[in-house]
Amino acid sequence: MLYSRRVIINMYNETKQGLSDPLRILCAGNYDDRDQGRFFYSVIRKLTAGFNRTGHMVYPFSDRDIARASNIFHTRTLGVRQTNRKFLMACDHFKPDVIFLLHADIIKNETLREIRHKYPHVKIAYCSVDLPTQPSTRQKLHRFADVVDTLFLTSSGEDQRQFARPHNRVAFIPNPVDASCERYRAFENPTPKAHVFAAMTGESTDPRIKTAEDLRRALPDLSFSYWSFSGNPSLLGADYLEELSACRMGLNLSRSNDMPLYASDRIAQYTGNGLLTFTHGATGLQALYDDNEMVFFDDTEELIDKVRYYAENDSMARTIAARGHAKAHGVYNERIIARYILDVMTGDTSQSVCGHYLWPAEPLTV
Repeated sequence: MLYSRRVIINMYNETKQGLSDPLRILCAGNYDDRDQGRFFYSVIRKLTAGFNRTGHMVYPFSDRDIARASNIFHTRTLGVRQTNRKFLMACDHFKPDVIFLLHADIIKNETLREIRHKYPHVKIAYCSVDLPTQPSTRQKLHRFADVVDTLFLTSSGEDQRQFARPHNRVAFIPNPVDASCERYRAFENPTPKAHVFAAMTGESTDPRIKTAEDLRRALPDLSFSYWSFSGNPSLLGADYLEELSACRMGLNLSRSNDMPLYASDRIAQYTGNGLLTFTHGATGLQALYDDNEMVFFDDTEELIDKVRYYAENDSMARTIAARGHAKAHGVYNERIIARYILDVMTGDTSQSVCGHYLWPAEPLTV
């Protein structure tokens, strides 16, 4: 479904009103201060901004940075005990209404139980943006499922019900787009630097790498901007966003296509900056983006054909990219997703509330 500009603007304006009762939110995750801004577009920073912009007070707790700073060897492992002690202190000082953990894996279950005993009103959530089929991710989700009220995942489907417990719920969230990060409009550039952009880490045996290289070999007349694989250096920080936004099309290739609605945060970076984004159809992301907002393919041959077609039909490529950009910023922005997170955490998951969000918003329970 193509949403009109008026509908999207109305949704955006609603989020600016915030919630009626401001909350204190202790937001723990990897703010990556040690890398001096190389990952300023991370999901944790976008959601922190989203909570702030919907009217709430956020205290950011960078668990990994604190762990490294807590011992003379500057190692994460030796700082676990001190980090948990400081997290307890932060709760005593801040007295949060909500604790939101995004990959804050240093925080122990025992610490969260102690906080809940001391502050029974607090709502606690754990969020993962990794593939839950990976053994380490699945183990963490089962671990936190025992102590939190809500698990938020960037993947959907009945398989996620395995993480539900009698005391919690499991909810899907799209990768957030933040206009202060995704500030470019690549579709407005009539002379892109390259036809196709891709940045991902992986070995030569990674199917994603093979797909990207097969595409380049099949279309020698097109220009490609590839980073972080096949011997190409990594690209981070503002350089990364500037490079991708100078291109026309982006390859949104995931490690696995059989996890419903899963995509890494590159989908937000690509659509949010106005690239014509290509995604495997098996992901089911057609539930979030229509064919006139994103290009879907079923195999490498179809990808090759469609990249060739849109390279030859640039006006159409720019039109679809512009529609995808409007959908990303209007429906999946950091304010709307932050508001949904708090709706679920505070228990308001009625149909009237969940039906307001344009993704599968009904949480899974036991």
